[in-house]
Amino acid sequence: MINWALSWLWQPNGSLILALYGTGKSKPTVGKIVKKVISFPPFIALVLAFILKAFPYPPVAVSLLEILASTLVPLVMIAVGFQLTLRLSREVTSQLFVGLSIKLVAAPVAALFLCKIAGLEGEAVQVSIFEAGMPPMVSAGALAILANLSPALTAALVGIGIVLSFATLPILYQMLL
Repeated sequence: MINWALSWLWQPNGSLILALYGTGKSKPTVGKIVKKVISFPPFIALVLAFILKAFPYPPVAVSLLEILASTLVPLVMIAVGFQLTLRLSREVTSQLFVGLSIKLVAAPVAALFLCKIAGLEGEAVQVSIFEAGMPPMVSAGALAILANLSPALTAALVGIGIVLSFATLPILYQMLL
């Protein structure tokens, strides 16, 4: 429960962000935003998962879904990787610095501080704090690129964020001990 609450505290709803700021011909209305969120494929998959949870899946369907799921991360990493460039404009570089500073440093430190103040302890709290310091998600980056939300910045946030997290996550881990 703590993990869920902290994830909502630190991560805005991606569907809503894409609906509000993604490319479109007209200004979004509440109805259009709700329609985009409801028609968002991961949301549909979540609803179907809840509905079909009580029913056993046929072994063939399970095998097919496992094969399809195993292709997701490599496919998305390739798509984001094609967008990554190391020659960024000054504006994108400053936005990259701010974004990665917040995601890799400020968010986990704030989560750690708030949990200490609230007296929260335990493995679930440690996992939640560690999760707050994870780099930007590859799949979220791919969706942002598809919505044309600053593709150069998005790809850099994901790509450089993953590399930098090899330094920041061990430090965060030591802080949690």
